Amino acid sequence: MMREFVMRCSSFEVRHRGDGTRYVRSTPGGAARYSSWSSVSATTPAPSPTASALAAFTGQSVTLTAPTIGTATPSSYQWQERSGSSWRNLGSASASNTKNVSSTTRGVRVFRVVITYTSGPPANSGTVSIAWRPITVVAASSPDDPQSGSASKRTVTLTATADAPSGASYLWQYWNSGSWTNIGSASTSNTKSVSSTTRGTRKYRVEVSHTTTATTAQSDPIYVTWDEWAIVGEMLTALQTAVTGDASYTTAPRPVEELRPRLPSTRMWCERGDWDTTKVCSAPFHAHVV
Repeated sequence: MMREFVMRCSSFEVRHRGDGTRYVRSTPGGAARYSSWSSVSATTPAPSPTASALAAFTGQSVTLTAPTIGTATPSSYQWQERSGSSWRNLGSASASNTKNVSSTTRGVRVFRVVITYTSGPPANSGTVSIAWRPITVVAASSPDDPQSGSASKRTVTLTATADAPSGASYLWQYWNSGSWTNIGSASTSNTKSVSSTTRGTRKYRVEVSHTTTATTAQSDPIYVTWDEWAIVGEMLTALQTAVTGDASYTTAPRPVEELRPRLPSTRMWCERGDWDTTKVCSAPFHAHVV
């Protein structure tokens, strides 16, 4: 035999059946005037809100939609966010069963909704967690050894690899006399071709941005050196001259091209602090070959 439990108070009455269903009716005029019964199915755990995305970029909006709990008619929805061990309201309760949420910082935020019904007690939904992360981007260049004197070898392709929303734009920049200078305008292409007819090193970076999320990120700088090994050869010749007074290094049995796999980058050879410009370092400098 199915048991039924009854709870009465001044404004409503609840009957709880053994099959997990609650029947609620209000008593606006006292016990003599009851409204019709509404059933509310008790679900354990309570269903959670759905989200348009469980992972998003900082600044990106996510839409939460309240679940259906029971068959009673909802009158309002109060969205809440977990704050430590308690919950804080997100604005005021409204008749809308959806809520747009966003974050400007990295992290995971937890949400729920409290549903109030036309009759009977409110119901708390389960929780939903949304993880926000910032846009990131890494820049690279190819080939490794461009040559300013060769029309077919002086062009370098800069490539950006970004973790960003669809539709992000890329703006390439180079370091020019103490500040970053734009190379053309921003575009949705993640590559840029650059070239030089003079030897030396230039510093580049890419800035990726997204209009909808209003977020921007810059890559770490990358360095492109034209005629790097010719520069290294001149530096070794200068070193040979400084040490022995003989500038015959280039005719030695082991020319620069043979040493190339063992030589560090040009940037390791110059300690004067101007290697990130188009200047070529000259003596005095410090170098060693192992």
